[in-house]
Amino acid sequence: MVVTILLSSYNIAFGANQPDAVQLFNQGNIAYQKKDYGKAIEHYNSALTNGGTSASLEFNLGNAYYKDGQIAKAILHYERAQRLSPADEDIAFNLRIAALKTVDKIDVMPEIFYKRWANAAISLFSERTWSILLIISVWLVFAALLIYFLAKTITLKKLAFGISLFGVACTLIFYFLATSRKSNEYENRFAVIMAASAYVKSSPDEKGNDLLILHEGTKVNVLDELGDWKKIRIANGTIGWINISAIETI
Repeated sequence: MVVTILLSSYNIAFGANQPDAVQLFNQGNIAYQKKDYGKAIEHYNSALTNGGTSASLEFNLGNAYYKDGQIAKAILHYERAQRLSPADEDIAFNLRIAALKTVDKIDVMPEIFYKRWANAAISLFSERTWSILLIISVWLVFAALLIYFLAKTITLKKLAFGISLFGVACTLIFYFLATSRKSNEYENRFAVIMAASAYVKSSPDEKGNDLLILHEGTKVNVLDELGDWKKIRIANGTIGWINISAIETI
């Protein structure tokens, strides 16, 4: 597997007010390069504890877990990295490679084509990125309208008017994408099976019927929870209940 290590140039993702996290991140990188993956995991986790949340940190932690043979934890942190940086190709590639190591091979329930396209567009960037693009488009509209009212020539007025219409269209599109991304992250909660194996039950009870058995590294959609049980849906559409101790939320 080709594993990319993101070095100290990505420290800026933590912010200047988290020097301990930056130092621990650097120490983790050094340990990783020395192939001391256990120590790298320790440093990266300490960086997370000290407030160092970033896609690069989650990605590196996923790499260290993968190299250490802890596939479920590798997938968990790759998924967390991807939530922070959806368009990162290295994260997507390593996540696919790690998924090949899992036992469960579940056929994905097909989606209607337009839903698939819409979800692909929404997932292209994070909510923060869509929000930034939304703000830029709003300012573009204001700037174009200002030019329109101040312009002395018909040609410049037409150009400014056309740009303002384009800006309005972009504003509406980016607003839809930003709100949809936020809604998806709130409503579509996902988790990874961390136990070596776990039964999915027909009801939130140990006495419930066994529907199927899932193994570590499998990603599930969390729909609801009741006591020590979570209602989940797997990629093929099957719904059941699993003990909370068997999974960890992405």
